[in-house]
Amino acid sequence: MYRIMELMIVTNASKNRAAGWYYIDVQLEILRTYVRRSRAKGSKYLSKRSYETAVKKLSEVGRILGGLIKKSMGD
Repeated sequence: MYRIMELMIVTNASKNRAAGWYYIDVQLEILRTYVRRSRAKGSKYLSKRSYETAVKKLSEVGRILGGLIKKSMGD
């Protein structure tokens, strides 16, 4: 998550934002996959509550990122 935050700061300061936002979107999807795998059947790396919190926060970041991508397409 910290890496995604760093990428967002760098992308926001760059000239070619659209490409950066798409790259961050891919990284976010990878992180979502890791979180799902951490709660998969037989694997209990995250408690149910921690998993639910992580999913909610990742969803919020995804919504924000979607808005940024949509905005950069209009520029």
